[in-house]
Amino acid sequence: MTKSWFVSLVLAASCTTTLAEVLSPGGIVVGQEETRAGAARALRGTVVEDTTAAFRYTGFLTDYSGTAPITVSGQVVGTVRTRVVLADDGTYDFYWQVSVDPNSFLPVALLQIGGLLPTTYDVGWRRNGKDGIPPATVTQKDNGDLIWAFGQYVPPSSLIYPGAESHFVFLDTDATAFKPTQLTLVSEEDSGGHTQTEWGGMSSALDTFGPAPGVSNASRSKGAPAAIAGRFMRGDAILQNLPGPVRGCIIGQIAEQQSRYGAYGPHGGPYDSAAIQAATRSFVAGCQ
Repeated sequence: MTKSWFVSLVLAASCTTTLAEVLSPGGIVVGQEETRAGAARALRGTVVEDTTAAFRYTGFLTDYSGTAPITVSGQVVGTVRTRVVLADDGTYDFYWQVSVDPNSFLPVALLQIGGLLPTTYDVGWRRNGKDGIPPATVTQKDNGDLIWAFGQYVPPSSLIYPGAESHFVFLDTDATAFKPTQLTLVSEEDSGGHTQTEWGGMSSALDTFGPAPGVSNASRSKGAPAAIAGRFMRGDAILQNLPGPVRGCIIGQIAEQQSRYGAYGPHGGPYDSAAIQAATRSFVAGCQ
């Protein structure tokens, strides 16, 4: 079931405006402050996917403090949550949160998202309760893979220790469709490490979602045809119950028609809302 999602991740008492930051291929963002207030308004939307995947993988710890190294192993256990939000501008945003079980053998240091094409995103993090852990850095490799690192001697971040959870980290994208992709979790020491201990481990690939390539909204204005179609579907008793990927496909079709042909009015408007609504209904069958 879809639901409106905004207030739960914003500190009601805060009036601070901290914007998301731009992350391009080969780039890194370090020590980012929480994204809230003015920037959060651009993230307002409806949750279309909200999934939680359990992880369990073997971690190791080696102690070099004695006359000979001693290595022990154990299970790193927890969950990772994925949220896909259809924003009011007709584009999709993606959120992840890692929770580590109190009985986990090791903390989690990295959240890695793979299978994405290299492009430019707005990135940030949103508070989920007062005890969550913010990321230290977020990096995009040249191939498009994304890595959120925790700890790394970048306060107030820390490793996600047993019994702790991260705040939500997010991508604010121009995508008007989304697709299944995969993530992995990594346990490792903070950068720099400790001279007498070493630990590590990595999960198998877990299912998540990410922006679909090749479909983007040329205009992120809330009055753009894709946004008009999105709001129309959310207010329609039948269309609002369509699966998220189907609604994403419909919005993508509307955006493409406008981008290629100016089907609903000149760039910047005014737009023909009746034509957009009729086209939205017409694309339902083809997107099922």
